[in-house]
Amino acid sequence: MPHTRYCYLLALGGPLLLAAGCGGKNKADDQLPPARVAVPVRVQQAGASSAAGPAGPSQAPQYSGTVAEGSGATLSFQVGGTITALPIEEGQRVRKGQLIAAVDATTYREQYAAQLAQAKLAEDTYRRVNEVYQQGSIAETKLVQARQQAEQARASARAAYQQVAHARLLAPFEGYIGTKQADLGAVASPGAPIATLVQLRQVKVNVAVPETEINRLRPGDRATVRVGAATDAPLTGRIDDISPVANEQTHAFTVGVLVDNPSLRLKPSMTAQVAFTQAAARQSATGPTALVLPLRAVQVDERNRHFVYLVRGNTVRWHEVQTGDLLGDGLAVTGGLTAQDQVVVDGYQKLYDQAPIKVLN
Repeated sequence: MPHTRYCYLLALGGPLLLAAGCGGKNKADDQLPPARVAVPVRVQQAGASSAAGPAGPSQAPQYSGTVAEGSGATLSFQVGGTITALPIEEGQRVRKGQLIAAVDATTYREQYAAQLAQAKLAEDTYRRVNEVYQQGSIAETKLVQARQQAEQARASARAAYQQVAHARLLAPFEGYIGTKQADLGAVASPGAPIATLVQLRQVKVNVAVPETEINRLRPGDRATVRVGAATDAPLTGRIDDISPVANEQTHAFTVGVLVDNPSLRLKPSMTAQVAFTQAAARQSATGPTALVLPLRAVQVDERNRHFVYLVRGNTVRWHEVQTGDLLGDGLAVTGGLTAQDQVVVDGYQKLYDQAPIKVLN
């Protein structure tokens, strides 16, 4: 009997134990942590390079800019009329005082002739009245009235002459025709644009500078400008103006840099690279030394925080840093690191906080 009972229990409990064993195995597999594979990386000591020493063109931050004319004007008539002359083309060089356009001045000449005749008549009248007044034959009020009428007539004649003069549109300075905005035979209205005149002997490079850097710059500071489309040689410029208002979307300020352009190689809309060398030298002389990391080593998260991966034994830690200027191919780190810190510079793409690593160098 005992033998029979044992076999019964075994027969009854075997399937249950087997089922329980299989179910327990599946749950245990689900709870196993994923394998932590060491990520191969290359590292660099943070103090391997720094931004110490005088700042030159290669060390100063580089900003992109666009060439614009140094000065320009939209030319328009002060009087209206049919355009009878328009001897200009876009891109044409013009001298100061050269004719840009003219409108039919027939009516204005007739008005001037009439006003001039009235002025001569009023002058003659005033002269006769003055002679009579000197003889004591008329009151002084008559003389005053005649003098006022003569002065008004002369003023009207001068105004009519200005109308005739304004029928010719002349270049206010030497430059180049940027755009021609009217056609021969069209009717020009006062103030309507006829052409734009730009001056290119000195151009302005407009640069967008981040709000974090703008207070380092001062009007008059020297800058090094490179315009690859025009010349391989670096050009010297100076800050002419700094916008007091930032762009609402980019939070960048526009800085205008004047550059001499005697060869006229620099053209509007060309792209330029600008380094504010004097500001960088001033910052280097007065500010703390910054550590420089390869640009790729510094990441930005979804909250716009700059961070690096620091080596901690066989793992890495996510670490926030404060950054400064771009220096060539590197980025200045102004806070959050020491010169002895080991930072991941390659292989960071697969890293996360406390990820295991394998250092290759």
